Order: sequence, then C-alpha cells, then structure tokens
Amino acid sequence: MLERIVLTTDFSDLARTAYEAAAILAKKHGSKIDLVHQAEPPSPLFYEHVGVELPMAKYFDGVEKRLAEEREHESLEGLDVRTVLLSARHEHDTLVSYAEAERPDLILLSTHGRGGVSRALLGSFTENVVRRSPVPVLTYRHEEGQVAKTPSRVLVPFDFSENSRAVLPMVRALGTLFGTRLCLLHVLPNVDEFFYGRFSVETPQDDEPVKRSSPAVRKTIERLEKVAHAELADLDVDVVVSEGYEYPEIVKAAEEIDANLIVMATHGRTGLKHFFLGSVAEKVVRRAPCSVLTVRPEVVIEEQAKNPAFSVDTAF
Repeated sequence: MLERIVLTTDFSDLARTAYEAAAILAKKHGSKIDLVHQAEPPSPLFYEHVGVELPMAKYFDGVEKRLAEEREHESLEGLDVRTVLLSARHEHDTLVSYAEAERPDLILLSTHGRGGVSRALLGSFTENVVRRSPVPVLTYRHEEGQVAKTPSRVLVPFDFSENSRAVLPMVRALGTLFGTRLCLLHVLPNVDEFFYGRFSVETPQDDEPVKRSSPAVRKTIERLEKVAHAELADLDVDVVVSEGYEYPEIVKAAEEIDANLIVMATHGRTGLKHFFLGSVAEKVVRRAPCSVLTVRPEVVIEEQAKNPAFSVDTAF
C-alpha cells in the first residue's frame, strides 16, 4: 500500500502533468502526498554579472511561497498534500537524501525523454534519482492530449536474476489492483554490451548478428512461462523473447505492445562501475515511449529479509 508519495515539481507545465497521475494513486491508496521542490539558488555568475547582490534568505522565502501556491493546483484538490523544500538551508538538500531519511513508498516525477545535449543538461536530475533512490521511482511520461489513467498494459523486462525477481511482488500488485495485462520480456544478447551500450552506437541490423537457434528461444519461453505460473498466477500474462542489445529491445517491445508502463530493476551503480557498465534502466527511462517504474532490488531483498510477511500489500 502506498501511504506516502513524493511528487516532485519544478513549477513547470511538464512537472504538473504528473500531478494527475499522483492523484489517481493517492485516491486509490488513501496516500499522503509530499509535494517536493529541490531548490538551487541562481548561479553567482548571473547576479554578479548584473551587479546585484542576491539575498539568499529572500530567494528561498520566495520559493517556499511559490511551492505553497502550487499545492492548490486543481489536480491535487481534496488530497492530503504537504510541501517540502529541499535546499542548503533545510535539513535535506537533495531528493535522494530526503528519500533515504523519510522512506516514502514512491517517488513520482515527470520526464522529458530528451536526447543528446539537451538530455545531458536537463536529464541528469532524473537519472541520478533513478540510480540512487532507495525507494521505487515512477518517471511519468505524458503525451499531448493524454489523460492520466491506471496502467492497463505493463512490460516487465526479466533476465531470471535475483534482481529481476525482486520486482515481481510489485508487478503482481499492479496486476491484482488494476487488472493490468502483463508482458514478461527476456532479451537474448547478440551484440557487444560494452561497445553498443557505452558509446550509444546503433545496434546492428537484424541480418548482421548471428541468430540464436530456435531451441534457445523456445527454452527461454518455457522458463518465462514457469516464472509466470509460479509468481504471477491468476494474472493475465504474456511472455516474449527478443534478440539484441537490452535497452533498445525493451523500448521496441514497449512500442509494439503499446505499453503504458515499464517496470524494471535498477542496479544503483555509481562511479567507475557506472561509467563502464552503464545502466539499462536509465537508458530505458531516457528513451521509453511510456512511463517507467524503477526499483532498487537490494532494497526489496533487504525488506524481505527483515519482514518475512513482505507481500503484495507491502510492496505496492
């Protein structure tokens, strides 16, 4: 059950597109919402250049007032919403720090799905949260004219690892709560992950790599069906096997089945390990045609160890 949802805002129209999605979840679960803004004061290069001394206290007071006004948005009407300003003068200055201390049940933020330089400049906040958050993160993607709704078609990338198995309680909860149609996807690799993943080179065309034998595909389908039967019994589940580099195949599958949500694990790598191995989850968040729910598996596994009664209700 989602008792507390962190909804992020930067006061933009794009950020507000996620308000309605947060409201749907809050009404479904009776959740409280923390409307959070991570404030960064203007660069000294700006106000020193124009010869103005910017009083920081006054600046943050203005941001707090604006955040309080944001709470009155029509999408949040009738909900239990409190505002939280993250800044250097408060207890927590980053969203990750706040999540580590407060342990909400979900972080919800809107994403642009940019590429190239624009993504590098404006997408780093989202990707940092996805990589480091100790709680599940829902990156909400809004399409023009789209109305927020509960997920009806969910894609679940699955590689049979302990990490991917750790997200199944949440997947099961989605299917149970919303009657969601699920699709388990396994990608059989046939390209060099380091080369194509690290340097963002396009994957080879279908006729270039050596194809996997059909027995390998059939065996993988059988394994997925066993997982579906054991972990997602009584739910509407399809299984799909594709070949290629992982993140493009996930994005492609989401497009083909018209998914409105992808649920997947993220490893939470940082530093050199993150540079060399990258993060499939971050790449999917960046390119996916729909919203993406990412989960840090070690957090779920740790919770299961502490609480043997960990179940659908506690997972989502």
